[in-house]
Order: sequence, then C-alpha cells, then structure tokens
Amino acid sequence: MSGENNPRKSSKDACDASVASPAKKNVTCTPSTSQACSTKEVAGEQETGDLKEIPSLSTLASFYDRIQMLNVPQKAAIREMGFGKILDLGIREIPGKLAYWTLDRFNSRSCAMELNDGLKLEITEDDVYRVFGFPKGEKKIDIFERRATNDLFKQWLDCFGCLSREKITLTNILDEMIATAHGGTWFRRHFLIAMAFALIESTTSGNILPFILNRLHDVNKVREWNWGEFVIRCLIDHKRSWSVDKSKVFKGPALFLVLFYVDRVEINRCMEVRSFPVIGNWTTSTLRERQRRELVDGYFGGGALRVPVKLPEEYVDDHHDEQLSLPLRIMQKAVIIAAGIEKLKRLVRSASEEERQDQKFKDSVLAASKMLGINIDVSSNGANIDNASAEAGPSRKKIKTDVDSIAEGFTPHDTSVMQREKEEALKKVVELERNLDEKQKLEMEIKELQLSLEVNQMNLGDLEDINQLLFSKERQSNDELHEARKELIAGLTDMLSSSRVNIGIKRMGELDVKVFKNACRQRYPPEEAEMKAAELCSLWVEKLKDPEWYPFRVVEDSKGNAQLVLKEDDELLVNLKEEWGDEIYDAVATASKEIQEYNPSGCYVVPELWSFKENRKATLKEVIAYVFNQVKTLKRKRN
Repeated sequence: MSGENNPRKSSKDACDASVASPAKKNVTCTPSTSQACSTKEVAGEQETGDLKEIPSLSTLASFYDRIQMLNVPQKAAIREMGFGKILDLGIREIPGKLAYWTLDRFNSRSCAMELNDGLKLEITEDDVYRVFGFPKGEKKIDIFERRATNDLFKQWLDCFGCLSREKITLTNILDEMIATAHGGTWFRRHFLIAMAFALIESTTSGNILPFILNRLHDVNKVREWNWGEFVIRCLIDHKRSWSVDKSKVFKGPALFLVLFYVDRVEINRCMEVRSFPVIGNWTTSTLRERQRRELVDGYFGGGALRVPVKLPEEYVDDHHDEQLSLPLRIMQKAVIIAAGIEKLKRLVRSASEEERQDQKFKDSVLAASKMLGINIDVSSNGANIDNASAEAGPSRKKIKTDVDSIAEGFTPHDTSVMQREKEEALKKVVELERNLDEKQKLEMEIKELQLSLEVNQMNLGDLEDINQLLFSKERQSNDELHEARKELIAGLTDMLSSSRVNIGIKRMGELDVKVFKNACRQRYPPEEAEMKAAELCSLWVEKLKDPEWYPFRVVEDSKGNAQLVLKEDDELLVNLKEEWGDEIYDAVATASKEIQEYNPSGCYVVPELWSFKENRKATLKEVIAYVFNQVKTLKRKRN
C-alpha cells in the first residue's frame, strides 16, 4: 500500500484526479480476440440521474437464504466439490443502479468494462476465479446440451414428482437440497443446479434449466470443468440479448460483473477489505453503501484502479494433476499396446486353415499390420512378426509383456540385439513397478489424511458459523454504541461544550485560535495582532479542507500493522515551522491528524466526546457517570 495516495478525495474533481495518467499505466486495454459480437452496443449514460435499475429476480435471495440453513455434512460436501467459498456469500440483493451501470458499460466485443476517460478493464477467466473462488478445470461446459433426456434426468424429475421441468422452480430445488441432510450425491447435484441458476444463468419464467445435469453422473468431476470460460460466455451472450431491450430482466451473471467492478475500482480512497475470493468481502449493505457513495459523487466509474487480487497457487498451475513422470506414462501406454498385439496374434493363430485362405481374412490382417506398423505372418506355422518393420517398431521391443512374442521371425543378429534391449527394458520395468508401489502407498496415506481432514472441516464449519454469529453481534453492538454517542453529543451539547469540564465535547480537527493569537502578539502591534491571527488561522483551516494536501505517509510498526505518520519533509509544514515556530506547527499537525482519524473523506470538523482530564476519547460509561453526577449536583443546589 502506497502512502503517497490521498484517501481523502470525495468530490467529483477528486475522483477525476484519481484516474489520471499514473493510474492508466496499470490498465490492460488489450481486447479479447476469443469473443465476437455482431450486435452494436451503445455506451451507457454517465449521469446517475439518467441511470435506470435492472429489474431483479428473487433467485439470489432464495439461494442466499438456503445457504444459511445448511448443516455441517452439507457444507463439507460443498467444500469437497471445490465450492466452499460460496458458503461465504453475504449478498442477498444487488443494488439496481450499480448493476445497470456495470452491465451497460460491459463491452461484449472486447470482453472489457469501459470506464471514464477511455479506460478499460479486460475481464478474463482468472477474474471469475478471483470473484467466486470456483474450482479451475479445463473441460468446457457445453451449454448446447439444453435438453436432458437421459435416465439421470428422469430420476431428477422423480425427486419432485413431475413429468416435465417446466413445473420445477428454484425454490423446489433448494427445498429438496435442504431436505437431503446427509450431503450425498443428490444433494450435490441439487446444489450445483441451484448455484448455476442463481449466480450464472437464470430464466425469465423462473423455471429451472438443468443444462448441467447431463454431466452430473459423477459429481466428483465438477472440479475438471472450466467454470471461468462458462461464466464469461454466459455474460457475453446475455449482454447481447439485453442490449436489444434494456428494460428486460438480465439473465446472466450480474453479481460477478458488479463484484468485479467494486473490487477493481476504488472510490474516495476508501480502503475496503480485499482478499480471495472477492465474494467473501462484500455484503448487501456494503454494496448499497458503495452505490450511495458513487451517487453522491454524481457518477460511476471515476475511481482509482487497483491491481487484481492474487490467485492462490492451485489456480496458477494448469497441469497440477499430471504427477506421473514421462517414462512411467510411456511404459503404461506401451504395456497396453503390447497386450493388444498379443491378443491380435492369438486371434490370428486360432484361425483354421480354411479361414486363412479367405481373402477377407487376409485383408483384415493386412490392415491391422499397417495400422500397428508390423508384419504378421498368417502361414500355418502361426502368426509371427518379422523384421520388415524394424524402422517402425523399435520402441515396442522394450515392453516386458511382448518381448518374447515379437522375437519370433528375427535374424540372429536382431535376436541378440533384442535380447540386450530386453534385459535393459526389464530393469527399467522393475524400477518403474517399485516406484508405482511407492506411489500407491502414498495415495493410500493421502486418502487417510483426506478422511481426517474432512472430519476436521466439519468441526471447522461449526466454528465458522459461531464466529460469523459473534461477528454479526459485535457489528450490531458497535452500530448501537455509535448511535448512542451521536445522540449524547446532540442532546448534551450545551452541558458539555465547555473545555473547563472534565468530560465534554471536543471539535476534532478544529484549530486552536489562542495559539495563533499568542504567536501574532509577539510579532505585531496589539491593534494588528487579532486580525493577523484570524487571517493566518483561516488560511490553515482552508488548507486542512483541501483534499489535494496530504502530509502523511504509511509505515509499519513492529507487529506489521500499517500506521499513518506526518511527513517530516512536507514543504508546507516545514515552512510553517520555520516561520512561526513549534507551537503553531503542533496545532496544525494535531488538527490534521484528528481530521484524518475522524473524517478523512469529508475533511471537516466533527464533535467527539472527550476526557479533557486525561486528553483522550471518553467512553460512554464515563460520559453517563459524569452526566448523572452533574444532575445530582444541580438537584442539591436547588434544594
């Protein structure tokens, strides 16, 4: 995190400045050539007053509600499939205007989001994994298999007692999913269908479109699917349809597009929490607050650009499943080929003399010989392989299961050469088999560890639920305390405004005028000192409100926590200290720190409950005790 960036800009000019030329260097403007679009897209409206809201479906809310109802085995099943990050979903509804603007600014031709000043953010498959945390595979999800007619589809309909999918809604799927309490195969199928419908592709009618059901015979293979490519393909296709009539419901992955935007574009230097995946960093309320802040500025897309969230290592290595060494894979393929050749030879040997004379028999053997690169003798002596194909088949001679069979028909010189190669091949096979045994032992140990890990994950899931509940309670308590402080400040302003009391109200970020008066009295005649002090004080009040002036830098303490400190070499502060001394310098520095702590975006003075005796922020307990004591004192005086 750079300490040179100013987190106090809140006006339209400040937002424009935050996407100036330095930020442009971090933007990838290369259009994606893998997608094409024949529909001409119109740039979205800039002024927020012209923005409309996307008609929302209840699919996300229904999915969110059921996620909160899952038990431990069900959550463990979802994590085992690779979709555990979805359990962190905290978004029940997408703000309409924010969704409309992000979708309107998405260009399906370049697969990029078009921001202000001609900036573009390219969207890739990796961005899908950053946002949702889906497992990363290579197999394409074929969306053209829209109609499922196999036995699995019929079993799926039987779960709901229906003859057609037109009568099955997302609510039906989610209820059936919750009812499958043990988290078995059908729970996993219901979850995947519901998740795809709620987060990726829905329908206007609300009826389920179980296009992925054709592929769910083995739910353990969903990790192999290319979810990133599928989400982007759905986004492009549905954007084209929506561009024709923007008053209609958008049926694509709107949540992905909104989360991609709010994560990559920062406004007013508000440092939101950023971690993998993005979906776990946002809630309905924080998205609404983000929309509100951008509407206050008067427009969307004017913030500073941020680098993408770093992907975990398992998303970077595209071939992590290919653990076998090349020699072992070669030998495995060779053994299969050798076994097939041996079977072919036995089949040829079993032919009768009459069958050997049949032309079709000879033609089939000849075709097989050409395909395998060997010559097979079909004489009555049996099926032998000669050395006519020495150039095509030397690699096959090193296979243990076929060495003796291939040796027939070779010359003495070829036989001796093959015998030597046979011995070398046998040594390698023995070594490979030993390595294979060790690998199998390791696989067994891994399975045992996975079993133990699954049990631990179930316990961890319970702890996560408790932690989430405690976090929610803590946030609610903090909100209540904040509101109570505001009410005390508003209701007790007259009683607590004096600085002569022990507990009172201090205006954080306000300059101490007395300091300026004392300094000016030492330099100017009494009749000019008051006016000069007022001018100097007003000058620095305006300077403190200036979002362009940011005399701070970020340092790390001994525990690695980031802290803001004043720049020793700030030109304005250095000149102030040299010209007016330490007293005025300390007053300005203190006011600047208070504004940065209490109101960095607005840069104006805010009231705070303060303990003047100990020079610190007062607790609610101290304020209430002080007020009660004051009330008791007043009662005694009246009596």
